[in-house]
Amino acid sequence: GLRAGPEPDGGQPQQLRFRQRWLRAWFRPGAVNGQPKAAASIIFRCPAAAAGAAEAALTNAYCRCVQESLNDECAHQARAAGVMYKLEHVDCGFIIQFLGFNDRLPAMAAAVASKMAEYNEVPEAAWTVVHDEQERDLKNTLTGGQPYSQALAAMDELLIFPRWPRHELMEAVQRMRREDLTGWGRRLTE
Repeated sequence: GLRAGPEPDGGQPQQLRFRQRWLRAWFRPGAVNGQPKAAASIIFRCPAAAAGAAEAALTNAYCRCVQESLNDECAHQARAAGVMYKLEHVDCGFIIQFLGFNDRLPAMAAAVASKMAEYNEVPEAAWTVVHDEQERDLKNTLTGGQPYSQALAAMDELLIFPRWPRHELMEAVQRMRREDLTGWGRRLTE
């Protein structure tokens, strides 16, 4: 469960304390123009996501597919209500970020959590969009880009662990099938 942390200080992010050692979350109250806005980030550290290039590619695809499905279902309503979220793969697992009016964030968090919990099979439409984007993004980083971008990517590959070479990620994405994502979200949170 959640334990109370110290009082927020000047809008700085406050780390929330959990009994689970694998979970870290931060909360930053918003004070700009006196609006009741908040930002929350939750990082899930998942050994399965860091097991290899194929697992990293699957985690990236899973996060993007969930986002694609949620965009179709509720992105417009969420923006109109003044909230937004981001779900993305990071080297050690995935991160969920919420931003907006603090009275509406619980509903957005519930929608994202529900979608992730029920996301056992990836719809064909979401898979097609995400797989094509993933292949295109990796192809662009392998074959082109500004020299400084290539240098930064090479430095990341050398210095950040776990990090897989882009050509290994590209091979993993090319081998990946929609069925490979079946139950992947459940495996990430085991």
